[in-house]
Amino acid sequence: MLRSLLLRDLIALICVDRELKLEQYQLSKTEWQIIKQLVPIFDMFIYLTNFMLQNKIPLIYEVILMFDKLQRLFDITRANSNLHPIVRYAVIIANVVRNKYYSLTHSRSCIALQWVRALLFLPHPRMKLNYFRRLGWKSDWIEMAEELTRTICERDYKKLDEAGQAAVAAEDAKKKKKKVCLIVGFILIIN
Repeated sequence: MLRSLLLRDLIALICVDRELKLEQYQLSKTEWQIIKQLVPIFDMFIYLTNFMLQNKIPLIYEVILMFDKLQRLFDITRANSNLHPIVRYAVIIANVVRNKYYSLTHSRSCIALQWVRALLFLPHPRMKLNYFRRLGWKSDWIEMAEELTRTICERDYKKLDEAGQAAVAAEDAKKKKKKVCLIVGFILIIN
């Protein structure tokens, strides 16, 4: 779409060429204005698509963030009365499609999704509680999400961490034993 804006003059020359019989496809000023207004929306889709393609398997928190970015773009575009009505209507339709796919992230209810978000974003170093404040969560919800996350981490992951540390210590002991055996073996060979 951006290319069509860059090639606008060339497209106009081709369309007015009587031999090619393309006059009916020549765009009006309004149609060019609509294309120009759609470019930022398509740029966002291109950015999000490329971002997701870079990750062979996108993580759920990344997907939810992409849905949120699209929602903000759609809200801003829909509220902008300076844009052509066709552009605003296109965003409404795109939002219907976005909501269809976003609803697939719900597990049984919206509340379950909110708790999934809490468990995904709270441990994330960049997100933490700021994500929920930005979304306008009530402070008691944020506190509950933080408490739930801490409880789950202490219950499930602390054991894993302790087991992991024990495994590392056992591996280190094996390595030391091998070194001692090698040194003793080397000394025996020399003597």
